[in-house]
Amino acid sequence: MERKAAKGEWTHGPRPYGYLLDPDTSHLVPHPEEQDVVKEIFRLYADTKQGTRAIAEHLNALGKRTKHGKPFSGHTIVRMLANRLYLGEVGFRDVLVENAHDALVDEDLFERCQRILQARGEVGSSRAATNSDYQLTGLITCPECGHKFVGTSAMGKLRRYRYYTCFSRARYGPAGCGAHRIDADQLEEAMATALVEFFERTDLITAAVEAEREQRAQHTDRFRAELEAITGQIAATEAAVDRYLSAFETGEIDPKICGDRVRDLTLKIDQLKTRRGQLADLVSATPTPPTEDELNTTRATLAQIFKDGRVGQRKAFIEAHVAEIKIENARILPTFIIPAELCTQGLVVGRAGLEPATEGL
Repeated sequence: MERKAAKGEWTHGPRPYGYLLDPDTSHLVPHPEEQDVVKEIFRLYADTKQGTRAIAEHLNALGKRTKHGKPFSGHTIVRMLANRLYLGEVGFRDVLVENAHDALVDEDLFERCQRILQARGEVGSSRAATNSDYQLTGLITCPECGHKFVGTSAMGKLRRYRYYTCFSRARYGPAGCGAHRIDADQLEEAMATALVEFFERTDLITAAVEAEREQRAQHTDRFRAELEAITGQIAATEAAVDRYLSAFETGEIDPKICGDRVRDLTLKIDQLKTRRGQLADLVSATPTPPTEDELNTTRATLAQIFKDGRVGQRKAFIEAHVAEIKIENARILPTFIIPAELCTQGLVVGRAGLEPATEGL
């Protein structure tokens, strides 16, 4: 691959949008129609200051589609604008070759776009979403389409505004989903307050534990059957990941498609393993109500972490104590988890929780 890159040959599998692959030379050549779309994307972004989603909607309205026949999205436009391939460069690892093929945009236009991307915080991401800054990513279920909300942001005149936005809307704009975005700062503060107050409800927690004890006694056989099924699903999903990676290595699949699919499958594996751990706990242990001291310690630890802790610490506590967040009739309804072991001394315990989780607020 490095030798191919050094000769200016294409090294990344199927052709990129805007180019065709010459089978005789393995070099990229401009696509007769798609090259004009690429040039228009860069021109619109640099000269009209339209956002990436607005450009995607403009192209879709004209009937333009990606090389896979799908509508353009803001995420796709960002990736194209940040791709130095369109300057005529080809690279692999430490090998970088300039003028490997005909450029579709010149250096000045490309750099103008990079400055705008940087100013808007969109480089290398979809709407400047860095999941490390968002505590509730993946927990909020969209009431409109059922997808999860992800962290997004927008630059205002004075500061950066943080939101939770439905994945479909973040990717495809209002045409993808009409759900409203949620102010991230307000939601995270409200969720922290609600979680701390939840652990003041000793009677509610005790009742939940007793209900859980009864449910386990009635459904042990079902839990064992689900545990066996999930173990099989994990093995099948891991095998699917191996097949995608093998297809990537042989050049049979587009790297982006492979990366997206492997990422989705890896997330699925993580979720299945989490559920497997919960089921293993369900069939092997009987929960006991936490003591007043344990609840007081947990409540104090949560309050301290949400006030002074690092983002990573707050995210870890959220993952351990929040099962999901639903939106119903403009109300936000979190479902909380009572961990099998409570938090002590500022540390985070395992994620094994009680099923069904206690619903609060």
